[in-house]
Amino acid sequence: MNISLRIHKPTVLSVAVLAFLATGASAQSDEVLTLDIKPQNADSALVTLAKSSGVQIILADGAGADVEVEGLQGEYRFDEALAALTTEAGLTHEYTAENLVVVQEAEQARQPEAAGEAPVEEEEAPLELREQTVTGTRLKGVDPASPRITITREQIERGGYASIEDVLRNLPQNLGSANAAATQLFQGEYGSSRVPFGATLGASGINLRGLGTRSSLVLINGRRKARSSLDVQDLLTDTSSIPMAQIERIEIITDGASAIYGADAVAGVVNVILRDDYDGLSLGVRTETASNDSSRDRFDLGHTFSWDSGYFTTSVNLEQTEPNNPNKLIRVGPDGVGDFTDVGGLNRRNYGIGPAGQGSVLAVNAIVRPWGTTRYAGDHLDGPNPFLPRDPATGDILGPRDPSVPSAYNEEDLGPEVQRYSVRFNGEQRFGESQTLSFEFGYDNQKDENHIGFNTVSFNGTNPAFWQGSLLVPRAGGGSQRLNGASNYVFLTATNPNNPYGQEVLVGYDMLAETALIAAEALPIEAELENTFVDLGLDGDLPFDGWTYDVSASLSREETVSRYYQGAFGDTVSVNAIAEQFDPFSGDAAAVASNAALLTLPLDLGDTDAVNETFQYTAFASGPVFRLPAGDVQLAVGVEVRESEAESVIVSSNFDGSAVLDFFGEPREPFTIGPNKESVEAAFAEIAVPLLKDRPGFRELTLTAAARYEDYERSGFINASNFGGISSIDGINLADLVGGAAADAQGFISDVEQSAAFDNTSPSFGLIWRLTDNIALKATNGESFLTPLSSQLYGTVTILDATFNPFINPFFLNPVPPYTRLIYLGGANPSLQPQTANTTTLTLEYSPAFIQGLDIAVTWSDLAYDNFISTPGAIPDEDLAANFERLPQIFVLGDTNTIIYDRRELNLSSNVSKTIDFRVDYRFETGYGDWGIHLNAVRTLETARQLVPFIPEVDISDTERGPSRWASSLRLSWDYGAWNVTTETYYTSSTRLLEPSSASVVLPGERFRRFDGLPINQNPQTHAASYVRTDVQVGWTAPADSGWLDGLRVAVGAQNVFEPDPPFVDNFSGFAANRVFASGRVLYLNLHKDFGL
Repeated sequence: MNISLRIHKPTVLSVAVLAFLATGASAQSDEVLTLDIKPQNADSALVTLAKSSGVQIILADGAGADVEVEGLQGEYRFDEALAALTTEAGLTHEYTAENLVVVQEAEQARQPEAAGEAPVEEEEAPLELREQTVTGTRLKGVDPASPRITITREQIERGGYASIEDVLRNLPQNLGSANAAATQLFQGEYGSSRVPFGATLGASGINLRGLGTRSSLVLINGRRKARSSLDVQDLLTDTSSIPMAQIERIEIITDGASAIYGADAVAGVVNVILRDDYDGLSLGVRTETASNDSSRDRFDLGHTFSWDSGYFTTSVNLEQTEPNNPNKLIRVGPDGVGDFTDVGGLNRRNYGIGPAGQGSVLAVNAIVRPWGTTRYAGDHLDGPNPFLPRDPATGDILGPRDPSVPSAYNEEDLGPEVQRYSVRFNGEQRFGESQTLSFEFGYDNQKDENHIGFNTVSFNGTNPAFWQGSLLVPRAGGGSQRLNGASNYVFLTATNPNNPYGQEVLVGYDMLAETALIAAEALPIEAELENTFVDLGLDGDLPFDGWTYDVSASLSREETVSRYYQGAFGDTVSVNAIAEQFDPFSGDAAAVASNAALLTLPLDLGDTDAVNETFQYTAFASGPVFRLPAGDVQLAVGVEVRESEAESVIVSSNFDGSAVLDFFGEPREPFTIGPNKESVEAAFAEIAVPLLKDRPGFRELTLTAAARYEDYERSGFINASNFGGISSIDGINLADLVGGAAADAQGFISDVEQSAAFDNTSPSFGLIWRLTDNIALKATNGESFLTPLSSQLYGTVTILDATFNPFINPFFLNPVPPYTRLIYLGGANPSLQPQTANTTTLTLEYSPAFIQGLDIAVTWSDLAYDNFISTPGAIPDEDLAANFERLPQIFVLGDTNTIIYDRRELNLSSNVSKTIDFRVDYRFETGYGDWGIHLNAVRTLETARQLVPFIPEVDISDTERGPSRWASSLRLSWDYGAWNVTTETYYTSSTRLLEPSSASVVLPGERFRRFDGLPINQNPQTHAASYVRTDVQVGWTAPADSGWLDGLRVAVGAQNVFEPDPPFVDNFSGFAANRVFASGRVLYLNLHKDFGL
């Protein structure tokens, strides 16, 4: 919300709102404010105090306008500073709400204005005061009923946070499933088939309540931030590009807010509010180093130029970071790093390293084709192979996990090195008596460079013709196994001169020697991100008593130019060259070098230029409509238009830089995703009705209501490859299932533009009941909605005959006569509809009069998600086969023998989230300084998803993929003179394991199947331990009148000071990145100097 704030002399009868309406901040907070209020009139001094504290102050007519105060320098609590200024000026103040203070002249407080007495007309003298951003309402002087949390700049500085990811990692309401470490380790959100990967390393998002990054709306100064262009899936809004030094505060609404902000505000809203100005010239420096090899250096500079009718602020930020090394978090087991078998987990080590460090053969198997043309590993072959691991006594081939077989751990990717600079300009210019023009421009440039190991590159050279995930080797005692993962298998033709077996064979081969040579080529993943934010606004008074207007236009744009390596799908020439020439048996340096060159043949170099931008135009007016005995009824009405567009263009070249050829031998054309467009037209209204005031048991009773209507239109392009021209079969028109687009004569749909339109009305209601000055009850109920992603609606549709594919066909082991043929449908789905949610919250706020400085808030929240988008792939095959006739949205039945299996993302599921939040703030003074205790804790009662009605719901709360049962942050602060100490302890409770990897089965019906070749773990891990992290900071602020030290603040600290071992989790990394501080122990130094120039 943007409020135009003005102070007038006594002739104005309406009350002028000063400074912030800070969400969730208590007037008697535990913060110590560092103030530098110069001698000036009392009203302007109170303006400065309001701005510094985040507390809303209301000045009665003329209060403090003609009284000068000496000002305040140094450290004060808010109530101390307020009392000092009002007492000196002969004013009185009263807390009328949690964040609301009314200031009057002493005589105004004693005597009401005489009835019928006309005010004396005097010339108005506007006082300079900037436009402010407020989260959760567009009404003036109204405290919204939604639960809110405010993280101030001072809390950020005293917490030692270096990024928004750092800040929100300590927020119990946020599940860090979209942080940089989780992306590095491919640990995505539960139930989402869309995991950020590749060039998204370094990006981070927000996942309130564990409901998914898409369910949390991110704003900058109340405007939408464009989603990440790095992630072509349009999955998250990247917060890593927002410079920390420019942040004034972060406001979080943990309630559905579509009635205010529109789509996507389902789990809540995170509003990052940037600084308006600096106290003269401001300089900041930060340097940090971490035990897991990361480091960061940052330089910040800002200055504000002001004049009688406005101001202009400029700031510059420079930052350089080195990545974390997640390998230092990997558990060490009996065989070394990556062996989790001693705790019932997987063994991630690769076995069979030759004595000279060269690759060696683990197994040789014949090729079988039991179902169509798909190749599988058949009988185990012995033969003329000196590199097969053997028992020296008997000559028998050793198993892949025999202790005498050497092994090594393939290290995880380290993530990107980042260099960033940002500049920002903002200001205001007033015109006439009440009109103000505001402007803002921000630009952030971020360069990521990531040198990856070859094992993390996805390539088809060793995985041709759909082998991935289907390589089975017979094991003793029956059943089958897969030795080391598909990337360690090489197919050799019978005519390969290096193949001594005279038949097609599949060779299990460790490629560490080859990959070391290829990694020496650098294999960089590079990305340059440019974020641009522009906002232009005009606000002022309307010719109606108390009414103001606000119009604004904004642009948020992110462009990424990136480079990455990946396998060239369909590069049969390169795949055949590997099969015909690869030599896994010689073992000498020449063979290793030749093999390395062959493995690079199917590698493509992809250069991508991706743009995601959002234009937003908003106009609204607000003011009183009539007066009730309890006060004015406030109304805000407005309209908004939003236009968004996302497009990615990919240009491919070979590993050596030469052009990639298409099927016809011509250079491949650039591949374009999009442009995907979104157009939104919205109208909204909000009203607050004061029902009772200053009655017994009703200090205040206010009803609020809001509604927002949005009309959406999305457009994009559909491509479909029908694999053999399957466009209509057994009475089913497949073209209808892919959006009504018709295939051409070759069975392809190419760049057919499709559009989808939907509308939604989101209402919300709130009630604020203050029983006394110490007790308040708040309640909300509202509806929110989430639109499908453009990448879910548009893109490529895959249609293929999967009758003989046991990994796709749920009827392969569960036949259902008369249906003998299955057609698989995957990819984009232009028929998706919005997801809707209903949210109810109840909040109790209590500030006991007998314990001064103590504030307690408890919030119960209940969210029910309907029409949630999910994939049928998460439903067990046996349940699909048993209930296929009850699932018309998944299975389309032909006239005779064909079933269409729609495995795309569909509006299938329902979600439930129930939580209780506890927040306690206690501030008290002793002879040994001022002390503060702040507790923010969340008890997750339920976070459950039901895919379809006949499948039991899955409760992901208290699991490695969902929010913990308990999560809390406890901050203790101590201030004594110029010194301050802050400690913060973050806790997550132990969790159940939803998906233990050591018990995973890939093939339907397989009893002996695990990724590392060991038997299924019949007693897998059921719980992971709790995790505790502690941060400490010691700070010093130069006292006033310290000469050249004036304005200097110094802080040293440590994050994760005790560096506990990550709790073991039975997954591929051995820990859950959404709960662990991946940097290890971080030591940092912060210096800040205000020069007052």
